[in-house]
Amino acid sequence: MRASSRRGAVLAAVVLGHAGLAGLLMDTLRRPAPFRPAPRSAEAPPRTPPAIVWWLPPPLPRAADAPDRPARALGTDQRLSEQSMADGLRLRQGRGCVDLRPARATALDTFNASARPVPRLASEC
Repeated sequence: MRASSRRGAVLAAVVLGHAGLAGLLMDTLRRPAPFRPAPRSAEAPPRTPPAIVWWLPPPLPRAADAPDRPARALGTDQRLSEQSMADGLRLRQGRGCVDLRPARATALDTFNASARPVPRLASEC
């Protein structure tokens, strides 16, 4: 026999052996384990298998569903308005208001030519 055909035969035998072992392992894992009770002795009480008990608290009572409030949709201004300020920008929407100021990094590095957006500092009005 030539060396290359011998290597091929050995490789085929190794692959078949691994496939057989994998098949046996899968077959063993698929079958349920037989139940064998422990032998009873005079001193020890009989053992019971451990049980897993999941305790979940009862669900909280739901509050009554909130009624639809058509006055809110009609009476609240949902437009976003911008106001320029000396030290930044003010955004208003409905009753909410936020002031945006430039970050300190912008003042320290004014000539940075990167294309990344510069974050701003936000605070309530």
